[in-house]
Amino acid sequence: MNYNSAKILKSINILVGILIFVLSYLFVFVKLSTPSLWQDVRVWWNTMTWNVMCPLLVLMILLMFLNWGMETVKWRFLMQKVYPLSFFASLKSVLAGVCVSVIFPNRSCDFIGRAFILPQGYALKGTLVTWVGNIAQLAVTLFFGLSGLIYVLLKGHGIAPYTMAYIIGTIVLVILLSLILWAYFNIATFVKFLHRINGKWANKIADKLNFLEYYTFKELSIALAWSIGRYIVFVFQLYLALRLCSGSVPLGAALGISCVYFLFTTIIPTWVLSEIGVRASVAIVLFGPAVSYFPSLGLNTAVVIFPTILLWCVNVVLPAVLGSFSVLKLKLLR
Repeated sequence: MNYNSAKILKSINILVGILIFVLSYLFVFVKLSTPSLWQDVRVWWNTMTWNVMCPLLVLMILLMFLNWGMETVKWRFLMQKVYPLSFFASLKSVLAGVCVSVIFPNRSCDFIGRAFILPQGYALKGTLVTWVGNIAQLAVTLFFGLSGLIYVLLKGHGIAPYTMAYIIGTIVLVILLSLILWAYFNIATFVKFLHRINGKWANKIADKLNFLEYYTFKELSIALAWSIGRYIVFVFQLYLALRLCSGSVPLGAALGISCVYFLFTTIIPTWVLSEIGVRASVAIVLFGPAVSYFPSLGLNTAVVIFPTILLWCVNVVLPAVLGSFSVLKLKLLR
């Protein structure tokens, strides 16, 4: 890629980021511009008491530590093929990755915080191990998101105008999930393919990727199981946040819509400035119809955005602050 092409691509990325930022916040502003909604918010706020809020908030924070603790165990488990790490060292690397990733689209560059805190010579392998773990988490998100889509589709809660879009989306997800799972459990195939090419550059790359061949089906399944555990924590945290903003939440509806919510917030491109707007927009679109179809949710269009923002603060902002202390130890120039 020459300089001009790179410059054009960079400009397009910036414009897309600005467009998402403007549209997401404009959507939220339009939805929240009705004065009656804020009257409902004030009523809801006046009914909240500290003896209700504190236990739920504390539990959400404790679950955040469980969430990132499981991610630490998963990454440490996968890193055994490359470089042995203690749990504490792995935790510092994971939190550093959270801190660094918040400034990148969809927090996609957490490998910088993880891999470049490792000793010299292990950055590339640490990056690849991070990607293996991220692929496992993506596969889990797609699977449960697909399940949520099927649930909403079967229930038909307010999606009649979008039924065809849901069906097409479900088919696309099935194909995508199948390809990702095949690639995940056949990760050694790519290395073997490079060896068959028998070129100088191919052999050089294959030599650095050799460790990927030693991941067994059982080990990859264990990493996938840790990813499922993390996802369950995510969903339960969102359920608690919904409980915080309402009295009674139907479990089936909450779980189904929450899975679709995590799917959308994963596949929609976001930047640090647009992430809150995108999450709020998705919450309004998904949980908004549920206000009518599930009166016991006790939510309104304005209130539905608070659980998702609260979840973002607990799961991203707080770990990023904790990880900032480890970022000072990054060795980007080697």
